[in-house]
Amino acid sequence: MPNAASPPSPPRRPRGLFLGLATADLTSAVEERPAPNTKVTAISQSLRGGGPALNAAVAFAALGGSATLFAPVGRTALSMAIREDLAEHGVALVDLADLDFTPPVSAITVCTADGSRDVVSADGAGFPLRLEDETWDALDWAAQRCDVALLDGHGGQVALEAGNRIAALGSARVVLDAGRWRKAFSRLLLAADDVVCSADFIVPREADPLERPADGPTIGAPSRDALEAIAAFGAGAVLQTQGAGAIRGLDDGRPFTIDPPAMARVVDTNGAGDIFHGAYCLARAQGSSAQEAGERAARVATFSCGFEGTRAWIEPWQEERAW
Repeated sequence: MPNAASPPSPPRRPRGLFLGLATADLTSAVEERPAPNTKVTAISQSLRGGGPALNAAVAFAALGGSATLFAPVGRTALSMAIREDLAEHGVALVDLADLDFTPPVSAITVCTADGSRDVVSADGAGFPLRLEDETWDALDWAAQRCDVALLDGHGGQVALEAGNRIAALGSARVVLDAGRWRKAFSRLLLAADDVVCSADFIVPREADPLERPADGPTIGAPSRDALEAIAAFGAGAVLQTQGAGAIRGLDDGRPFTIDPPAMARVVDTNGAGDIFHGAYCLARAQGSSAQEAGERAARVATFSCGFEGTRAWIEPWQEERAW
């Protein structure tokens, strides 16, 4: 008898490596912000994982990818809330922290009337200064097997070494999340294939390879247009998000513009940028061009703003939308 045909193997899930910040996010939703020295009652409150690298990893996994997060988390009570959140959403964790490490807390207030949010955070305080050899081995192993690696700029020297190692291996597309200028970016930008920056991101003139003044640095002076200044470091694709406004981009020097979808009602914008980055990484891992990836990511990020919190969008998207 002829052998029965073997069932086709399921397609391999895109793999993503995410290195950067993990926070414990305490989020309160309110109908209106309190006036100074007053109190309001929250509509809801939650405690879960947050931070740009973590939220991007969750979005990547929610959209069908296999995500591994390299971040300091630890094993304190706050750490366990982060670990439970990652486990619930299928994100593997390589912990960069000592056992007694306490993750930074972000206190977030979301006004449901317009979706705006206020954040008070320790901004990555306590990130380790160095990693053990076995952790570097784990990062090298993951980098050789993933399609895309995102760094959010947190971690100082650790982030710099990680970016250089991942770029040198050449297996993964290196995506840099550039929310606002950090000292590490002057070298991290050299390792990036793609850069997604915010409207607040400005390359200082003293860091710009083509704009350094001959008479020495001018501290704090902005460089030329952010897209061109970032591209001068060597990134092939650069995108700049502007909240609900148009996304500007360069792809191998070719400019493009993306208009995000309109929304009937915005409930919560917190984490939308991180979700954009995770969706962008997945689209790039699947072979989309920078412009196509930006368009796909904009649809997901916009959709997420219609739900309260950084996770409530996932199930409705999976039920109603085809990625």
